[in-house]
Amino acid sequence: MHERRNIISDNAGSNRWLLTYADVITLLLALFVMMILILQNSSNSAIGILSSRNSILSVNSEIPIHSVTITPSLANPVKTQQLRLESLALRIKQASESHHLYVALGKTSIGVVIHLPSDSLFQSGQDTLTAKARASLLAIVPILQSVPNSIIVAGSTDDIPIHNSSFYSNLELSTGRADAISEFLISAGVSPSRLIATGLSQYYPVASNGTAAGRAQNRRVDLYILREPLQTEMF
Repeated sequence: MHERRNIISDNAGSNRWLLTYADVITLLLALFVMMILILQNSSNSAIGILSSRNSILSVNSEIPIHSVTITPSLANPVKTQQLRLESLALRIKQASESHHLYVALGKTSIGVVIHLPSDSLFQSGQDTLTAKARASLLAIVPILQSVPNSIIVAGSTDDIPIHNSSFYSNLELSTGRADAISEFLISAGVSPSRLIATGLSQYYPVASNGTAAGRAQNRRVDLYILREPLQTEMF
């Protein structure tokens, strides 16, 4: 009798490793499923970010230089807000050009954009604003302060590679210039919570890089003024 009980006990002990093994496999399977779900969510977020940024940076057409007539419409508040932003952009253009900073204006799907030419703001290959540029930008600060809209400051370059003592790439240069303008606007009184700075390198040209004139157009810092409050999770 004792011998039989010992045999049963020995068999039970020898099978305990199967329970431990099954627990480990179950935990690994659960971990694997969780990783897949996390990766799927990250992928969807990345797609959303790229889609949002592309919609912001998609310039549809140039705003007419003539005055914008604003007729408030309860039926279409988005159109009314867009017209207000276009009027704001025209005021910025007039103020900057009175200080010899000649800008171009454009529309995006969610607001307006002011193209600031880098050649009028910085020395070649540098990200320090010139004294003349600071005076010109100071003229548009009160206009920016008159509205609460979020602003994306986006630096761009031409496609000629850069490698000097300050910058190893066009991405670094474009980011440095966007940061410089953002920091200046903040120091002049624009709320930091309204601003986000980004460098786009040479990847969003507005003209052909095949000519000197086209490359000059592509060397710019854009102020994207958005109709809706900035959603930081987009970035």
